[in-house]
Parts: sequence; structure tokens; C-alpha cells
Amino acid sequence: MCGRVLHADPSNAKALFRRGVAWRLLGELERARADLQAALGAEQAESDGGVDAPEQASHEQGGRLHEIKAELGLVRQLQKAELDREKDLYKRMLRQHT
Repeated sequence: MCGRVLHADPSNAKALFRRGVAWRLLGELERARADLQAALGAEQAESDGGVDAPEQASHEQGGRLHEIKAELGLVRQLQKAELDREKDLYKRMLRQHT
């Protein structure tokens, strides 16, 4: 479903966010990060353009921004943990050969 929405509107923040979450759940962290960063940019652009937006709409956008940032933070943590595991693996491999 996200693919159809993004085909029609490549900067749809909600679809980018949902696809980013799906990529994270599939373990595709780099793709997740790319979609979530795009969602963040799209949401920020939308909130910047919505100066005359009612207070509730502005509050909802703030909630979405928080949600996107939280998910992006989680992906970054997972990427760091993955990198740390790889470093540890390589260290152990090198120790065995020396």
C-alpha cells in the first residue's frame, strides 16, 4: 500500500514513515533510515508550510515529528549495535589468526 501512495506522492510523510518502520522490522536498516529521514524532511516541510493551520493540526504534526524522530533514533541505535557486533567479530577473527 505504501508503494502505491508513494508512487502518486513521493513525499508523503505518513507512507514514508510506515515503509521505514516496515524496513526496520525486516532488518533493512539502511533503507529504513533513508525512508525515515525522507519522512522527517517531508513532515518538517509540511509543518513549516502550515502557518495558518489550526492548533489541533499543528499539535498532530508535532506528534508525528516526535514519532518519526523516535523511530529514526531506534534505527540508528540498531545500526550502531550491528556495527559493534561486526567490529567484535572481526577482532575475534584477527585474534585467532595472530
